[in-house]
Amino acid sequence: MIYIKRFSFKRMFKALFGILSIPFSFISIIEILHIKEIIGDMWIKLLGIDQEAGPYYGLTILANKWKHSDVIMWILFFTFLFLIIAQIICFLYENRLERILLIEHSSLNKMYFKISRECRDSYIIVPYKLDQYTTFNSNLPLEEKLNVAISELGNHADKINDKIRKGKYWAGYAGIANIPMTFMLGFELGDENRKLLFHKYHGRKTSAKLKDDSFYLLKEDERRFVFKDEIIKKSDIEKKGKLLLLIELTQPIREADYKVIQEENDYIIKFHIADTINYDIVDSSNQIDEYTDEILDWVAENQKNPNIVQIKICIAASSAFIFALGMKFSKTQNKETVIFHYEKDTYPWGVNVHKRIPVIIKEI
Repeated sequence: MIYIKRFSFKRMFKALFGILSIPFSFISIIEILHIKEIIGDMWIKLLGIDQEAGPYYGLTILANKWKHSDVIMWILFFTFLFLIIAQIICFLYENRLERILLIEHSSLNKMYFKISRECRDSYIIVPYKLDQYTTFNSNLPLEEKLNVAISELGNHADKINDKIRKGKYWAGYAGIANIPMTFMLGFELGDENRKLLFHKYHGRKTSAKLKDDSFYLLKEDERRFVFKDEIIKKSDIEKKGKLLLLIELTQPIREADYKVIQEENDYIIKFHIADTINYDIVDSSNQIDEYTDEILDWVAENQKNPNIVQIKICIAASSAFIFALGMKFSKTQNKETVIFHYEKDTYPWGVNVHKRIPVIIKEI
């Protein structure tokens, strides 16, 4: 039944036309050139063309008896030639490799981005370097450094969107960058166009074959784990409060870690996979899509409370997950959002992605 449903007369006709038209057109061209005495008997003998019957015989009668046979023969010649060229162009177009504008985002280390062989064989990779390492390792004061980083990220986002639109690329993201910059880039690019997510495997339980320092394109495999939410603390709806999202996938998030950003009337919720924390725990695009949707659904429902004025996020997850989550947060539908950076067992600063400003808790 599956094959019957997918059967298409249009595709069948197109395939048969392609299979038959090229050899028929090629033989007809050879016959015309032979009749016009432009080529000798070698091709006729090589192709086994019968000169006493079939198309060759008909073309011979046309050439000898029709008044305007010379013009007609050349029209037929160029028609057959056009059919061959058109079929070749159609084949190349339908089997062309799609292009990925690969955003190579780094800020924590100087990076060399190696892409898996499988992906390089399946797509044309066009790298776009977004290197913020120099900015984050400058001697500027923290607030000034963050303002520079936010500004340059916004400029890059505009350029990336422009390149995607003009070059008809897929957008790919491969990053080893700090959390606020990764989230903000996704937020700035938005989810209007589908993005391809890349991941570098380095989890404890991951096979050695995948730990080759390459970025792999995440496939659309099914989710393997149940994504849970756990309410840590509710807020008093009579007082102004904020949503504090703890997203725990690659590292545990302890109360002592986020204490520095916790406020008196925060509504705190933790999203996690029960009893499982690992760098490669989320390893498919479907998995990321479903988990981020669950987070956004919860946020959409709970930010409706009139006392909620802001969303704060502490997240321990892969760069692909963080980027995808940022993509799904809306500039118009979500409350003002601050994403925090984790360093030295605390969250010293963050970025308000709606206002594009740094939020500094303490100097480090």
